[in-house]
Amino acid sequence: MNQDMRTRGERQERLQQEIDSYKSRLKRQMASERLAKHAATNMLPTSEMEATELNKKLNRSRVVLATLDREANEKAAMLLELDDVYSCSSARRVAKNAGGSTTDQSGAGTGARVVRGIPKIRHVFHTRFCSTATHKMAQNLEGLKSEVQELERNLLTMEKENAGPLQVPEREMYLRYMAKLPVSTSRRPFGELAPIGSQETIKSVIELAERSTARPVIFLRKRTIWCTQDRMHALGFAPTEIFHHAKQRWVPYDYVSVHCGRDVQLIVEEETELFYAGLYRVHSMRELANQGTPCPTDVDLTAMFAAMGLKVRLFAGSRALLHDRIREICPDQSLRPPAECFGLQCVGFDEELYQELRTKWGMSGGNGVEKQRGGASKRPGEHVPQDVREWKRTRWSTDKGN
Repeated sequence: MNQDMRTRGERQERLQQEIDSYKSRLKRQMASERLAKHAATNMLPTSEMEATELNKKLNRSRVVLATLDREANEKAAMLLELDDVYSCSSARRVAKNAGGSTTDQSGAGTGARVVRGIPKIRHVFHTRFCSTATHKMAQNLEGLKSEVQELERNLLTMEKENAGPLQVPEREMYLRYMAKLPVSTSRRPFGELAPIGSQETIKSVIELAERSTARPVIFLRKRTIWCTQDRMHALGFAPTEIFHHAKQRWVPYDYVSVHCGRDVQLIVEEETELFYAGLYRVHSMRELANQGTPCPTDVDLTAMFAAMGLKVRLFAGSRALLHDRIREICPDQSLRPPAECFGLQCVGFDEELYQELRTKWGMSGGNGVEKQRGGASKRPGEHVPQDVREWKRTRWSTDKGN
């Protein structure tokens, strides 16, 4: 009997150790998730991504809890089965001993009383031992459930307080934001638009556009990225600072930022030709992600440096980059300068401006030089710099074309 009691106690201790082990494992899992959460940086979450990630974590916790509950129930069933086996074995042993020691009428009566007392023995044993162990295990399980619920509440609080940064690339956040904006129905498909100029006529095209419309004209050369294949909405990238040659210092660049929330006329470059894209509304992306991060790899670095005033004319039309200034402004060895992203939402199309620019391009014969009635040009062709902004070593000119 004492040996069976010790065996039963050892089983209960092992069961308690297993429950404690499951509990510790769950704590470590939740702690590692919190550490991973605090380790993520540089990006802000969207509400949909945050809810999805949180649901995944809660589901994992519930799976662990369900596993513990199932295993605990299996242990309880095993204890009950052991209790029944032990009770029956003990009762049979007691009855056998009692029946074998008596051969008279009184002995038979004693054996009968022992047999009749078997249910009572089983009830007492179940009440004192098995029920106590099951109740204790149930208490431990309830405590574990309460702790899991508390961890879930703490996780929710942490998510809300820290605005849980998720590993979502900046470009993906920008594209999601632009995808939610309505699309203009007045602009014809981009593939049906005709060119309005070429690389050699950038300056004259922009000047003509500025004279022909009351709205600002934006041209981000090789720094405009289409959001979708239909080339409707776009992302524009601009430097955060430019080098002021007259003052010999860096100054903030606001060529695009001053138009946030306003509508502008957008001109884009496709390979070697210029196109009027339409009427666009400028959106700031500063609420989605921190700006001033290195320029994206799909943005032309030479065009970015030219916009920053780091591409200067030397002689005979040649140009060079100011490498010392580049190393001064670039944050790392990648030599990618800090940039800011702007959303460009297509909201309309100025048909009159488009036709005027097209007419000018047709009159020039596609070379930017207007022809006389006889077919000869008014002036001979001359070299027009590729960059609209004229940078010199001693002075700083306008922002047109960047």
